[in-house]
Amino acid sequence: EMAALRGHVGWPADHLAAAPLAEVAERVAAMHDGVGLAPRWAAFESVRARVAGGLAAELLEPALRGEVAFEELAPAFRRAFLQRWLGDVVREREPLRAFHTLTHEERVAEFRRLDARVLEENRARLVRDVRDRVQERLRGEEAAEGLPFLRRQLTLQRGLSPLRTTLQRSYATIRAIKPVFMMSPLTVAQLLDGRTGAFDLVVFDEASQLPAEDAVGAIGRGRQLVVVGDPKQLPPTNFFSVMSGTVAAPTDEDGVPLFEDSESILEEFMGSGSPRTRLRWHYRSAHESLINFSNVSFYDAELYTFPGVETGGHGAGLSFEHVADGVYEGKGLNPVEARRVADAVVRHAKTRPGLSLGVGTFNLRQQLAIQDELEARRRADPSLEPFFSREGAEPFFVKNLENIQGDERDVVFLSVTYARDAAGVLRYNFGPLNGENGWRRLNVLTTRARRAMRVFSSMRGDEINPTQAASQGPRLLREFLLYAEYGRLDGGAAPTGAGEGSPFEREVQEELAARGVSLDPQVGVAGYRIDFGVRDDELSGRYVCGIECDGVAYHASETARDRDRLRQQVLERRGWTIHRLWSTDWFKDREGQVARLLELIEQSRREAREAAAREQPGEPEEETVRPVEAPAAPDADASAGEPEPGEETAVPAAAQARPYTFAPAGAVHPGDFGAAPASEVGRAVAEVVAVEAPLHLADLAARVVARWGSERVGPRMMQRVREVAEALAQRGRIVLRGEFVHAAGAGEAPVRSRAGTKIPAERIAPEEYRAAVLAVLRTGDGLDRKTLTASVRRLFGFGRTGATLEAAIGSAIDALLAEETLGEGSTGIRVRE
Repeated sequence: EMAALRGHVGWPADHLAAAPLAEVAERVAAMHDGVGLAPRWAAFESVRARVAGGLAAELLEPALRGEVAFEELAPAFRRAFLQRWLGDVVREREPLRAFHTLTHEERVAEFRRLDARVLEENRARLVRDVRDRVQERLRGEEAAEGLPFLRRQLTLQRGLSPLRTTLQRSYATIRAIKPVFMMSPLTVAQLLDGRTGAFDLVVFDEASQLPAEDAVGAIGRGRQLVVVGDPKQLPPTNFFSVMSGTVAAPTDEDGVPLFEDSESILEEFMGSGSPRTRLRWHYRSAHESLINFSNVSFYDAELYTFPGVETGGHGAGLSFEHVADGVYEGKGLNPVEARRVADAVVRHAKTRPGLSLGVGTFNLRQQLAIQDELEARRRADPSLEPFFSREGAEPFFVKNLENIQGDERDVVFLSVTYARDAAGVLRYNFGPLNGENGWRRLNVLTTRARRAMRVFSSMRGDEINPTQAASQGPRLLREFLLYAEYGRLDGGAAPTGAGEGSPFEREVQEELAARGVSLDPQVGVAGYRIDFGVRDDELSGRYVCGIECDGVAYHASETARDRDRLRQQVLERRGWTIHRLWSTDWFKDREGQVARLLELIEQSRREAREAAAREQPGEPEEETVRPVEAPAAPDADASAGEPEPGEETAVPAAAQARPYTFAPAGAVHPGDFGAAPASEVGRAVAEVVAVEAPLHLADLAARVVARWGSERVGPRMMQRVREVAEALAQRGRIVLRGEFVHAAGAGEAPVRSRAGTKIPAERIAPEEYRAAVLAVLRTGDGLDRKTLTASVRRLFGFGRTGATLEAAIGSAIDALLAEETLGEGSTGIRVRE
């Protein structure tokens, strides 16, 4: 504008700059007959002067030089204003200004040490106080009277008085020495005189199994009462009375006893209107798939569970093994399944003896059948005896659903037993599950494992028709089997992550992803979720570490003990290494915090790899097992177990994948990628697409920015590549479908092996999965879904089948079935004629 005015008016620059705007406008208007640049210049100069004297003054020069586009002026001003305001807020507040990550984490660590020390000292003080109180009480008149008799009993080797007599004559003395009694309600009635002094507190544990009439005597001997139990678990039954022959029980059509349930003291207590609370933190299951079914089906998804470090494999979590040749012979017996379970127990004893093991069955007859099979194997192989010794802290057991409550083991094998009979008919006689409280028994039986549960079943869940079931038990059994096999609840997928995180978390994810860190956001299925799980290509099946931000979940904790010690302690016991990121330092020094996180992640990666290298090589995995993946987006090549039967030759010889070809790098362009002309970026995009299509936008961006010498793709680089790709797509030079880029006019997608490329399963286009499924099936052989999935996986060059890869292949199969390109029958899935 200045140059134009100078040319039109003919004034020197200094005169023009000093002249009043009205004079300039009048002169220019006269020269142009009232039409020209003067009104525009006057308006511009007026606005410029206002801006120069206001809050947006620092943006004026960059805007006049064209460094900030006109359409970006408003958001740029807003950002600059908020940045300035936030800086002032931090400087004015000492806690924020003085905050430093290392200092704060030292304080957190000190708090943990002191908190644990306080608990230890409280225990020591309690012991000291109790000892002092013992001496004080023993000097009391009543306790002193009973002390001689008690001393006499302690010196005798034989001829001891009955315990009831000892308690009657020296009750006050014994109470003074041992103020806490642990007794069953029956023992209380037999040994304690109701006329003697009451206890301060009576606590019932496992109260769901205690009949109310048995509890009355103990309640009457106390001043306060606490009842602990789970109304969703097994109620009191006459199981032991029936087994001992004391009570005769009716039988079902298979001759299996039908045990009678009764009301518990827990239910009576809950109906009394007394105050109660639910203990929501779940500690037992190291893998969330072990508790997720019960949490959703019985506890309204209110249990607070903690994710495990495993994403799959290594025998972790819930898995399903179909016993295809199993037949239910009636009367609670499936001998084929019993033999399969016994074989698995022997294999576990030989390969994983360090993990405790238990076997659960749905009825007594199958329990005895498995025990008989194991007895024969132990006689044939005496080397197994150390594993079956009863001397250990958690010895091996085989129990049925009536007496397994209260037991837990590292690994549990579950024998479902029920299936179709020899005639192929499924009778809906599921024993105790058909009863009114069958669902409670199922809840108990399916929640006994800490690390892993293998479900052996001769039928699949979808073979049970819930409309033919007379109670909840069979319907829930159907849902449990479907969940164990497919990870599906209520006809849909099991819940995984918590969705999109906060803006702070999204910024962290963008910064780390731009630097090549593989992240899974919101790891977990219920209650507590870790903000990010860090994956590593060389460590399939587990997370390297976790990253937590001090976001809403952190600040929602009611106490510092919950927030900074207990949750951290539980996660560390699950195998997690947790790194925290603090928003205050992120705002003050983002680059420094990113560098710190990268260093911590690399350190965790080294430690995890060293730990993996120290593990015993070649340990046999469980066979024919597909684990349920609880955490969201596990590693693409994670799997569990040896190949399925027939999987060694799963990929037909005619189905071949060609090697993946990367686009040539080309010459490195000078200058910064952000300043590169759009035409050059578009040319690079087109060259990469011509060689590698279809490919993911992230891979496209990596190839393109590498031509400008950049090894990492930042958010702005990614956005630039996306915009250029969208422009090329509008001109018809390429095709964009979601996050994948295709060559214009391309036919069926090629099937290419990803072996050695480090391209994860989620970056393979759906069209290529579809082509791979068809390539495997075009040999003419029908394949079941599991074998077909394994064949496609091997065709792509993946060594293991993780949840991401399995879901992608499954989606391709389902789409082809829906459009009737494929058909599924008794001989498997085939290409339709």
